[in-house]
Amino acid sequence: MRDSEALPEGAEAALKVSGTDIPMVLVTTADGATSIRGISAGILKEGIRKAERELREHLETVDVVGSEG
Repeated sequence: MRDSEALPEGAEAALKVSGTDIPMVLVTTADGATSIRGISAGILKEGIRKAERELREHLETVDVVGSEG
């Protein structure tokens, strides 16, 4: 069993977007069912503050609670 097989469905989807390089950030809804964003090591390397700003802006446009809330 791969470690990622234990991830919630949303984290698995975010992982597909972010690639396999570590570090990476996987952002899902609170219940883990839906992917919000996957941020790759390359993007983090370009500038963590920029990645953080873009994620904050994106989070303002999505329902982060999920289907179980």
